[in-house]
Amino acid sequence: MAQTLEVLIVDDDEDDFFLTTEYLKRITGHNFIITWASTYDQALQLFATQHFDLCFFDYLLGFRTGLDLLAVAKELDLRVPIILLSGKGDTQVDVQAIRSGVADYLEKHELDAKKLERSIRYTLERTKAAEELMRVEKLAATGRFMRTLGHEIRNPLTNIDLAVGQLLLENKDPELADYLEIIERNSKRIGQLVTALLETSNPGQLSLQAVTLQEVLEQTLEMAADRIALKNIKLVKAYELEQETIQVDLEKLKIALLNIIINGVEIMEAGQGELTIRVVNFPKQIGIVIQDNGPGIPREVRNRIFEPYFSNKVNGVGLGLAGALSIVQLHGGNIEVRSIEGQGATFTVWLKR
Repeated sequence: MAQTLEVLIVDDDEDDFFLTTEYLKRITGHNFIITWASTYDQALQLFATQHFDLCFFDYLLGFRTGLDLLAVAKELDLRVPIILLSGKGDTQVDVQAIRSGVADYLEKHELDAKKLERSIRYTLERTKAAEELMRVEKLAATGRFMRTLGHEIRNPLTNIDLAVGQLLLENKDPELADYLEIIERNSKRIGQLVTALLETSNPGQLSLQAVTLQEVLEQTLEMAADRIALKNIKLVKAYELEQETIQVDLEKLKIALLNIIINGVEIMEAGQGELTIRVVNFPKQIGIVIQDNGPGIPREVRNRIFEPYFSNKVNGVGLGLAGALSIVQLHGGNIEVRSIEGQGATFTVWLKR
């Protein structure tokens, strides 16, 4: 299946734009949706209204340059790889471009479909590798922060538990006992939440065991049952391989799946949401598919949803999906996301057999 890429070409020469477009059309394996900006100002307007997966900037844009446009893109925090095009070779411009952060620098007179394909392929691979490194670094920082936070929370919780336990032993008032039990119950609940948060942000080592998919899915859905019922979400179980056995860390995998399920439940409209869980079976891997009929994921944030601290939900902290991906990758798997705005989102958790 060809990958669809939204491409912006910023070039004030119409002939050069058509030539670059023609080269792109000759590249197989990609479906390019091309937008043309013939001026610097037009490009700025497009930055504000559209999302792009890849940009080509001509070096000379009237009184401005492609590097000037690159600087603005950085200020706007546009996370898109940029390839700079130049009408003639200039070593000084080449060095300046690379130092400024462009993904590649190409001379138009040497350009053809083969060179353009290679540049795009290398650019996308380097961008993916850089994003993965940043995600790993953020997860490591998150783990350190969560361990410190967990320690700071657990100390006073321990004191609360000890004090409430002593009061329950000494108390003679039945009405006061009810309030003390509420405090004790919720204190333990906070402790459990802290433990779950630490497990998500710092998965650590796996404790593998042979479990069936039925165990994994049913136990996970049981944990999400209250949230699903609260929003009156229709749950569709469409999996048939209940007895398929896999080697996983059951508790950690349940946390990962639960984070994805809760993410879908929260985004759907109460009373109209439908959550479908199904399994796809291949010789070397199994896919757990979690599909919702919510509003979908906007293209501009789709590549960032697994970043720690990134969230497009109100009051979201951006750790759920990041932690889920970390756990799944620790199992040697991955998470695939497909979404069309207005038509929901599908998360597939791929696990090795």
